[in-house]
Amino acid sequence: MVGAVARRTVRVAVAVVARQESIEGVNEIVVAACSGLDDRDPGRRMRDEHVAQAVAARRAEAAHIVGEIDNAPAGSVDVEHVGVHNSRVRTEIIATRGPEEESNHRTGGAAGALPRTREWIVYARSTTIEAQPDSIDAGIAYVCDEVMPALETMTGCTGLSLLVDRESGRCIITTAWDSDEAMQASADDVAPLRDRAAESFKGGVAVAMWNIAAMHRDHQSADGACVRATWFKVPNGQMDRAVDLYRDSVLPALEELEGFCSASLMIDRSSGRAVSSVVFDNNEAMDRNREQARSLRVARLRELGADQMDVGEFELALAHLRLPELA
Repeated sequence: MVGAVARRTVRVAVAVVARQESIEGVNEIVVAACSGLDDRDPGRRMRDEHVAQAVAARRAEAAHIVGEIDNAPAGSVDVEHVGVHNSRVRTEIIATRGPEEESNHRTGGAAGALPRTREWIVYARSTTIEAQPDSIDAGIAYVCDEVMPALETMTGCTGLSLLVDRESGRCIITTAWDSDEAMQASADDVAPLRDRAAESFKGGVAVAMWNIAAMHRDHQSADGACVRATWFKVPNGQMDRAVDLYRDSVLPALEELEGFCSASLMIDRSSGRAVSSVVFDNNEAMDRNREQARSLRVARLRELGADQMDVGEFELALAHLRLPELA
């Protein structure tokens, strides 16, 4: 800041204004190099020169994204977009400056708290196939050669992933959509693809619909990545608490596990079901962290009062879900 501290200083978020999309996912946000407004600018707005770098959303800590505004006008503080990114899912943040009571109301807490964000909901459809183990490679080839190209032409589809358990034969294809309308509109086009996939995998099919409530990526997965998925049932009326617990407590703990790549939480509010999927660099890392992960799972499910339904470990055969950071 330039000059002396003003009589009235408030702290508002001034930097989180856009998400940056990488090839496979939206996992970064733009943060500012300097805090506060530009004293040299007559309009007292943030300037593009304040943009320093793009960082992972969960690593943009308060020190980077909260600044002090000296001599701010009595009205609102406009946060300008400082980057243009081709992102399907955008988080919008509005910072408002006024009386202390108004500031607390708009930020959701005491002075210095970050304003709440409004995130567009991401939807998912999962298709579980109980495949014949000797048909798994043929099924993977069909998904790569036929399903993925077809999905790329469908409005609102933001990608696909495929999990494979070669021992049990369980395979899970998940597609993500930027709206419920897009997902529902795709049903007729997806159905024949699903039927032919079942024929290729030589197994029965079960379909489920989800909302993607949380997503955090530390780094992109590579060949050999594996996934541990946990299905659980949330008590009635506790889904919002479950999502908050996952974001605030589970994700930081998962980041400490050896080989952690990314994690997501999908929920179905109508049934109370949820599934957490955690990606690791390789099977060796997943083997070594299994007991630590089990302890974490037991403790958090007990805290939530949720019932574990199933746990599975899979090969990440395809990873083409373009998901934003939702954590």
